[in-house]
Amino acid sequence: MPAATAQTLTAHPAVGMALAVLIGLLVTWGALIVAYHSTYPIGFSVTTFAFGAYVFTRLGVAWARKCCSVRSSACPPTRHGRRR
Repeated sequence: MPAATAQTLTAHPAVGMALAVLIGLLVTWGALIVAYHSTYPIGFSVTTFAFGAYVFTRLGVAWARKCCSVRSSACPPTRHGRRR
């Protein structure tokens, strides 16, 4: 899941690998902390956090594309300084 999440955020391979590692570490440590303080097993926490991160990024990307597809002034400028 961390690799799929990173792939939705960037198309650059090196950045994607770095993001996948970062997301994986955050998910793992977050799940360890939650599993330590709750009765749920670690597998449940890891799966829930990883899936939540994936859904969150997919919805965020879809929302950003929808917002920027209407050519609003709220769109961030592209590389060339023009708005989409």
